[in-house]
Amino acid sequence: MRLFKDPVRAPEIRSLYGEILRLAWPVFVGNSYIAVIAFLCRVIVSDLQEQAYNAINIGLMFFVLITTVLMTMGVGTISQVAQRWGAGEKQKAEKVMRQSIAFGFLVSILMVLVSIPAAFLFFRFMGVDAETEKIGGQFVFWILLVIPLVSPGIFLASALVGAGDTKTPMLAGGLMGLCCLLLAYGLILGKLGLPRLETLGASLCIAISLLVFTAFISVTVLLGKTRLKLARGGWKLDWKIGIEIFRIGIPAAIERILIQLGILIFLRVLNLYGDAVTAGFFTGFAVFTLARAPLLGLQTAATTLVGQKKGSGRLDLAESVFRHCALLGFGLMAVFGAVIYFVATPSVFSVFFSELGAETIAHARTYTVILIFTLPLIGVAFAFAGGLRGSGHAGSPLIASIIGVFAGRLLLAYLLYWLLHPPVYIVMGVMLTDFSLRIISMSFPLRSGKWKT
Repeated sequence: MRLFKDPVRAPEIRSLYGEILRLAWPVFVGNSYIAVIAFLCRVIVSDLQEQAYNAINIGLMFFVLITTVLMTMGVGTISQVAQRWGAGEKQKAEKVMRQSIAFGFLVSILMVLVSIPAAFLFFRFMGVDAETEKIGGQFVFWILLVIPLVSPGIFLASALVGAGDTKTPMLAGGLMGLCCLLLAYGLILGKLGLPRLETLGASLCIAISLLVFTAFISVTVLLGKTRLKLARGGWKLDWKIGIEIFRIGIPAAIERILIQLGILIFLRVLNLYGDAVTAGFFTGFAVFTLARAPLLGLQTAATTLVGQKKGSGRLDLAESVFRHCALLGFGLMAVFGAVIYFVATPSVFSVFFSELGAETIAHARTYTVILIFTLPLIGVAFAFAGGLRGSGHAGSPLIASIIGVFAGRLLLAYLLYWLLHPPVYIVMGVMLTDFSLRIISMSFPLRSGKWKT
C-alpha cells in the first residue's frame, strides 16, 4: 500500500471523505466534550492538594486498565457487526450485539472479583506512600463495583458504531459527562447543596455517571430508536460468535492493557524524579486527553469503514480508508499541536490548577511541549491501528504496541535513567521513539497486503 498514491477515482474518494466525516464527527464531538469534562474534573480534584490528586489519578489509571478489557472486547463487536452490516446481514449483526452483551457481562463479573484485591497491590507496585495507597484504594473500590452494570452499555454502544450509528453513543457520552461534572463539583467540594465527600465523592460521581450512560443507551435501543434492535430471543451463549469477538477483542485488549501498563511503569520512572514530576505528568496528560479526541473519531471511522468495505468486497476502498485516515490524523494533530503550544502555557496551567506548585506547573509544560512534537505520529498510529482492527487483524497493532511501548519507551527510559540520570525532559522524550516504532511495525502488514486476507 502506497501512502500518497490512490488508485480509487476522485468521486469515490470524495464520497469516502463524507463517510469518514459522518462517522468521525459524533465521536470527535462526544470525546472532545468528555475530554473537557475530564479536564475540569481534574481541576476540581486538584483542589484536594497534590497527595490526593496523585492518588485519584493513579486510581483512575488502574480503573482504565481494568475497563480496557471490556472496551477492547467492544472493538471485536464493532468489527463483527460492521462486516455483517456491510454484507447486508442485519439480523446476524443484531445477534452479534446480543452475544457481546452476554459474554461481556460474564467477563465483567470476573474482572471485578480479580481487580478489587489487585488494586491495593497495584498501589504498592507504584511505590506510593501508605496514605496515598489508602486514599487511592478507597477511591478505586467503589467505581469497580459498578462495572458489571456498565458493561451492557459499552457493548450496545460498540454494536451501534459497527452499524454506522455514532450519534447515539455520542449523546449518551454527553449526558454522562454532564452528570460527572455536576456531581464532581457537588460531591468532591461540597457544592450545590451536596455533602463534601472528597475522595468518596470522586468515586460516586464516576460510578453514577457511568450508570447514566448505560441507562440512556439501553432505553434508546429498547424503544427502537436505533439501527439495531434487541430481540427477546437469541441470548443463549453462542461460542462460535463469542470466539470471533474474542479473536479480535483479546489482542486489542492485550494491546491496550500493555499500553496502560507501559504508561504506569513509565510513570514509575518519572516518580523517581519526585512528586512534582508525577503531578506535572498527570496535568500534562490532561492536555493529551483533549488532543486525542479527534483521533478517536478517526480511529472509529477507520475501524468501521475498513470492516464494512472488506465485508462488501471493496478492498480498494478499504485500502483508501487506511490512506486518508492516516493523512488526516497527521494533519489534524500538527494543527492541534500548534494550538496547544500557544494555549497550554504555565500561566494558563496556573489559573486552572491554582493549588499545584510552580515546579509541578513547569513539568506539565515540559511534557506538553514534547507531546506537541509527538502528536502527528500518534495521529498516523491511531489510524493504522483502527483500520487493522476493522479488517480483523488485531494482532498487528498488538505487536506494534509491544515493540513501541516496551522497547521504544520503557527500556529506553530505564536505560537513560540508570546509565545517565539525565534531566527529566530527556526521559519524557522517549514518546517519540515509541510511536515511531509503532508506525514502522504496522506498515509491514499494510504494505504486504496481509490485512486483506
